[in-house]
Amino acid sequence: MSKRLGIAAAALWLALAGAPAWAVKDGNELLSVCTAKNGSFDQGFCAGYVQGVMVVTEFWQMENGGCFFAAPENVTIEQMMAVVVKKMQDRPEIRSDPAAVIVVGSAKSAWPCAGGQ
Repeated sequence: MSKRLGIAAAALWLALAGAPAWAVKDGNELLSVCTAKNGSFDQGFCAGYVQGVMVVTEFWQMENGGCFFAAPENVTIEQMMAVVVKKMQDRPEIRSDPAAVIVVGSAKSAWPCAGGQ
C-alpha cells in the first residue's frame, strides 16, 4: 500500500475516533441518523460514517494481516447500512456502545472471516 493511502486512512480513522460535536458517538445517535428520511443529510452522513469505518478497518486488515470481517467486494453501502441498522434494532442493549464498534461488530456478524477468526 502506498504511503499516501496509509496517511489518508490514518486521517480518516482519527476523524472518526475523535468524535467532534457533529459526529455520532454511540449507537443511539448512529441509529437516529441511519433511519432518517431517504435523501436527508443525516442519512448521507450515516452512509459516509459506515463506509468510512468499514474502509479503515479493511485497510487495517490488509496492512496487519488480521481479520475482523470479510465483506464481499460487491457489497453496497445500502447493504452495509441495513446490516448495521438491523443489528441495532435487534439488539438495543448495544446502542450505548461506541458507533464504530457497532459498525465493525455488525459487519463481523454479517460477514465472518473464513476459519472463524
